[in-house]
Amino acid sequence: MSQMWKTAELTVEMCISAAVKRTGCDVPMDIENGNWIIQSLFADYRIGVRVTYECEPGYKAVGATELECLTPGYWSDYPPKCLAKG
Repeated sequence: MSQMWKTAELTVEMCISAAVKRTGCDVPMDIENGNWIIQSLFADYRIGVRVTYECEPGYKAVGATELECLTPGYWSDYPPKCLAKG
């Protein structure tokens, strides 16, 4: 395949991606030694929904514990890590 066709395919893919508007985020990532709780009445992860991460007893959260689904359809931060307490 010529470079011109590869470039054209990439441009078409980028245009399609830009045209498809996300209405929510993917399922929040699971974390080791912890879990997340959705802060919503809805069972989906639409824009504006928040999730709160908690660690199991004996572990502490390092990083953001509350994430929000933002307008582009991505979570506001990465989930925390649950590290064993000292």
